[in-house]
Amino acid sequence: MNTLLKQLAAIATPRHPWADARDLITNGYVEDADAGGFTVLTSTGNERFDVPGGMTVEAYETLAPLCSDDEKGLLAGGVVQNLLTVDWHTWDRIQCFFFEARKEGIEEWLPGAVKNGFDPVLAEIKNAIAQLPPLPPPKPTLREMPNGVLLRYGSEEWRITSRASTIIPILMALHKNEWKSVSSIEYRGGILDDMQVKQALNQLKERTKKVIDWHAQTTTYPFGTPIPNGLDKKRGPTKKNGKTKITGVWWESLI
Repeated sequence: MNTLLKQLAAIATPRHPWADARDLITNGYVEDADAGGFTVLTSTGNERFDVPGGMTVEAYETLAPLCSDDEKGLLAGGVVQNLLTVDWHTWDRIQCFFFEARKEGIEEWLPGAVKNGFDPVLAEIKNAIAQLPPLPPPKPTLREMPNGVLLRYGSEEWRITSRASTIIPILMALHKNEWKSVSSIEYRGGILDDMQVKQALNQLKERTKKVIDWHAQTTTYPFGTPIPNGLDKKRGPTKKNGKTKITGVWWESLI
C-alpha cells in the first residue's frame, strides 16, 4: 500500500521545470550550446535540449553546479549569445578575436568571469564586438554531417540530406574551389550532366530563396565538334551530336 501511495504521489507531483535538463546533463556531457539551448552527448547519441525563452542567467545558475568547467564555458557562452542576440557567425568571430587578444579561449575564460555576474562579462564582450574588423564579402560555408551537409550563409543555414544526392556534389565542388565557379562536378565515378545540374540548382534556389541564387552556364557542341578534355572524364574527348555541357556553376548573394 505504501509503495502504491508513493507511486501515485510521484505521478501527481509535477516535475521541476529544470528536471529534464538536469537529468540529461547528469547522464551525459554538454558538447555544444547556443542562444536557444544545448546539446548533450549521451550513451545513446546526441540529444538537444531547447530552453524555453533561450539560455538565461537562471538556466546557467541552475545547471552549472552539475557541470565541469568546460561544460560551464559552453553554457555561459550560450547565455551571452542569447542576451546579446549574437548569431553563430558573429560568435565565431568573437571567439577568434578574443583568443588573439587574450591568448585564452572565451569558453575557458567565462566560468571564472561569470562568478562576479554576467553584467561585467557582457560589457567586455560588447567592447570586443565593437573592435571586430569589418567583414570581407561573405562566402557560404559547408560542413559535412552524418547524413548530408550543413550549408550556412550569414545567419541562415540549411541542412541538405543525402536524399538530395545531386545537390551535395555541387556544393562540395564549389566549397573545394573556394566558392568560385566550377565547370565539372564529379558524381559516382562520372560527371553530372546539364539536366542533373539544372534540376539540383532549381531545388537549391527553392531552399535558399531570397538569400542565395544559383546559376549554371551551358554550351551546346554542334555535330562533329570534339569535346575538350576534362568535360567528359568517363569517355574522354569524343564527338557528340548537339551535346550540351555545363561550362560554369556559381552562386550569387541576394542579401
